[in-house]
This record gives sequence, structure tokens and C-alpha cells, in this order.
Amino acid sequence: MSFDERKSVWRRERLPFQLQFFHPGGRQDQMDLNLVDGDDVTAVPFSRDFFDYGANSGFNWTDFRDAKFSGFRVLYPLNRPDKLDEVIVFHGATY
Repeated sequence: MSFDERKSVWRRERLPFQLQFFHPGGRQDQMDLNLVDGDDVTAVPFSRDFFDYGANSGFNWTDFRDAKFSGFRVLYPLNRPDKLDEVIVFHGATY
């Protein structure tokens, strides 16, 4: 399973940064995520639609109905204009 890059936040807007989420699982803490735009705060609830599950697409997802993301990463073309690099990652710990 991996994040579906087509679902990256800010991709459609063609902004220089993109935001991607980490799937819950294992021993990572889960977190609430919000997007802030000026005075507007919008919750980003966990959704399977953000991920490509490949061969696991038929998995029983009942246990994930109250799931939250385990983190996020921000991408930016830091080294090459045609490749996004991770510039910040928060995943599986308390920050």
C-alpha cells in the first residue's frame, strides 16, 4: 500500500509544495490533521481513497472506521525541478 500521488494536497492547484499522508498501522501514533487557510480550518479525516492498496484492496476495513493518519510529509522540488523531495516528515512519534 502506498499514498496515491494523484491525491496529494495542493497538486491540482499546481503549488510548489505537495502534502501527503501516512497510513495508520503498526505501533505509530495516530493524529488529527487540519488544513489552515487564512482563518479557515478544515479537518482532513482519514480516507482509504488517499491510498493505493494494490493486492490488499479486498481487505476487511471494519477495524479502520475510526482510524486517523499516522503522519504526513511535505514535498518540494528541492534538488531537481522534475522530482519532488521530502522537505519535512512527521511520522509515528510525538513532536
